[in-house]
Amino acid sequence: MVVVKDYSQVMPFRHEDGARLSEGVTYDIRNDRLLWVDIYNSEIHAIDNVSRDGREGRHMKIKIKGSQGRDSVGVVFLTTDPQIVLFGGKDGIGRWVVGTYEWDYVVRYDACPELACDPERLKRLRPNDGNTTRDGKYILIGLMNDFNYDVKEVDGCIVRISIVNGTVDMIWDQIAIANAVHWDRDENYVFITDSLQHTIWRCPWDRKTDSLDKHKRQEWIDFKSHNKGFDSPEPDGSDMDIKHNLLYVSVWSTHRVQVYDITKENKLVQEIILPVTTPRGSCCCLAGSDLYVTTANNEISDEPVQKGQGGSLFRLLCVADNEPTSSKAYLQIK
Repeated sequence: MVVVKDYSQVMPFRHEDGARLSEGVTYDIRNDRLLWVDIYNSEIHAIDNVSRDGREGRHMKIKIKGSQGRDSVGVVFLTTDPQIVLFGGKDGIGRWVVGTYEWDYVVRYDACPELACDPERLKRLRPNDGNTTRDGKYILIGLMNDFNYDVKEVDGCIVRISIVNGTVDMIWDQIAIANAVHWDRDENYVFITDSLQHTIWRCPWDRKTDSLDKHKRQEWIDFKSHNKGFDSPEPDGSDMDIKHNLLYVSVWSTHRVQVYDITKENKLVQEIILPVTTPRGSCCCLAGSDLYVTTANNEISDEPVQKGQGGSLFRLLCVADNEPTSSKAYLQIK
């Protein structure tokens, strides 16, 4: 039986003027900090003491500008230093000292041989979602075609990045929109979100080498089968409740978050309903018992922002019965 929780009347927790594509929401328990990005506007946002002070907590923001005039910021990564976060930018992995306007690139995507040999392909790509391996050694990040290019499977990919060694390895080529990446509690499998295929793949994971076996992948979650009333229910950003092996997935265009038991194939256990005025749920993360959800505006272009709640950040209270933990592992940076 699927449990339905109705939050359709909830009001936005925060809405930034001009918000386009809010994404990548991440929680850091060390400073009770919530982070998220606006991919299209190339911004990183942070609120400290969010559980205690809510929307009144200290808000910080930085706008990233890359080599091509405008940048994209797809995802943030926590590090072993609570005041430093890394992010997926247009040209590579950047570093931001939170609360300042200081940032720089620490590893560039052209360190990957397969991308360096095709500069035009590299130019077309932008960062999307990703995650840090549990041991803190690597970033796995998906790259996809930027907003001014048609989405092509031949361009998109997933790369594995070591900040300490400065290496970028191709681990999954030709995936149109590679999205969220997660591991089960025992790290036997990695779960790869393939948005345009409406699928999450399960792949065997080798903890010793931090590598996946793409050739033994299984189609583990089929989102069309659980969203038959929607034309294109694309799985977007998500968060893993590691203790209970539950995956919380924002499903684009459906105004809902779905929760799956990842120990069983295609096992939907819960649906969380968002306001119908914000169908483009883009990402979510747990902060203790609460769930934060980012959304996108209906207009993701340079045209005027459409009125409404699209682009807002929502806080859904008492969704889970969890103790607070950070939503990503801490990345080793030296």
